[in-house]
Amino acid sequence: MLLASLLIAAHALVASADSGSDVPYLDVTSLHFKRADAVPLRIMPVGASVTFGVGSTTGDSYRKDLLDLLKAQGTTAEMVGSRKNGKDLANNQVEATSGFVISQIAKAVQKATPQFKPNLVLLDAGTNNCNKGGDVPDAGTSVGAMIDEIYKDSPGATVVLATVLATKDADQDKCRVGVNTQYQVLATDMAAKKAKFVLVDMRSADGPTTADLSDSRHPNDAGYAKMAKVWLKGIQEAQTKGFLTAPAAVAANTGSDKHNKGGKNQGGAAKNGTAPATGGKPKKGGHHGGAKNATEPATGKKGGHKGQPAKNATEPATGGNRGGKGGQKGSTPGQKQNSTKGATPTNKTGGAKPTGPVKAGSSVAYELHAFVTASMMGAAVYFLL
Repeated sequence: MLLASLLIAAHALVASADSGSDVPYLDVTSLHFKRADAVPLRIMPVGASVTFGVGSTTGDSYRKDLLDLLKAQGTTAEMVGSRKNGKDLANNQVEATSGFVISQIAKAVQKATPQFKPNLVLLDAGTNNCNKGGDVPDAGTSVGAMIDEIYKDSPGATVVLATVLATKDADQDKCRVGVNTQYQVLATDMAAKKAKFVLVDMRSADGPTTADLSDSRHPNDAGYAKMAKVWLKGIQEAQTKGFLTAPAAVAANTGSDKHNKGGKNQGGAAKNGTAPATGGKPKKGGHHGGAKNATEPATGKKGGHKGQPAKNATEPATGGNRGGKGGQKGSTPGQKQNSTKGATPTNKTGGAKPTGPVKAGSSVAYELHAFVTASMMGAAVYFLL
């Protein structure tokens, strides 16, 4: 009798799973667990030649290795910056220029941070200040001021600062050790202020040594891979401490302020980026600010739909031209889109419609329900027999 009941239960499970009938299903939305620290990262790598990728055979620096490590742990991340380097890295944006000293890096950061609004900045600065040896007594103070500017221009951002790498030049290395000592003091000050700040030691056992240099100052591929692991530890520390919050929206840049009939497309957003690229003057009927896989809204093209959302975008789309000649219509957020004008419906926040309960016949929830139902049927038959 028990065997019969189990067979009946199994048959009922298979039949119900294959039927596609409107059997009640479980709403398992709350069962979709995520890591508590799984905040998407908009990372701005900041520095000079090491961050840019000098010494790397592909120009990727530590950036590709780090993105791979983050992906492996389930963290979604993208790199942002005003420059690009790295032939094996599709998302190869970076905020770094070879030869820059702390003051020059600070100026670049002051310009880039409001544009990209990263929620995580990886900062490597001070190497070139030691190129002539000696002392750099204001390194810690200058870097601290730079970090304060980052906090102001991208509220909620977390900064991970790296100590300066070891070098084969004794005089330069002595200077770098002095800079690192100042960074330790800075870390203590940041902790006292409860700032979202982490200091990582590139001279730790996990970091690159002078044996991992391609020359006297820049890591080779193995050295960059070690740097990526040290950066990852810093990011994990920030995650554990609850520092990381979702990146803020960034304003669209329409490029030129004139909408002439001739000229090139204007303001196309960077693919897979957070900052729209600037362009030339828009031509008649040309696209204006279309975004693909970007985090910013896309604007319409002449005669196109009003308020059509950007493909894979996380922000509401802005309206297009209403068919008039010349320039485009303004960037009104698509929160109140008019579906009679070709808009693709979205929810009131401008994002995609929330995914509802998983339907029967195609979900774990449905199969779980079918199994429970079948088991109860089998048990009932058993007791009746």
